Amino acid sequence: MKDFDIKVKGNSNVTLFGTEDNTIVIPADCSIDNSGRSCDIKVEGAEVRIGVPASIAHIELTIADSEVKLHGISFDHIEIDASGSITVNTDTLGRKLDINMSNGQADLELPKNASFKTRNEGKNNTINTELKEDVSSINVIEINGKNSVLNIR
Repeated sequence: MKDFDIKVKGNSNVTLFGTEDNTIVIPADCSIDNSGRSCDIKVEGAEVRIGVPASIAHIELTIADSEVKLHGISFDHIEIDASGSITVNTDTLGRKLDINMSNGQADLELPKNASFKTRNEGKNNTINTELKEDVSSINVIEINGKNSVLNIR
């Protein structure tokens, strides 16, 4: 299974971590729909920990006013659909990281020496970065939506 769609209700501290033995670790009180090719997980709680295989193709994460930690995960594409104010901390950077939001703010904390370039899509979005971009990088950080701010540090 290489595709995950994770929806977290309410304000949460979410940790997504990679599992070395290709297992999925989920809270007991979540709902899951596994079609074999993809996995849909719906969960609610102030502290949410979800383990997925360490190497995956695609994660779509839906959150609101939350903090997200991505640790030990290698991904081709992660898409974060967010509202309000979010903070994302990652120890790796995959080929594409999309943040989709309207009228919100996202703070993205990257590992030191991360190679990336940014893309600003949508309407009236702003990207502020404290780190140096590499326009030749294959890793793309993109903001979509409208009237939102992405801060990268």
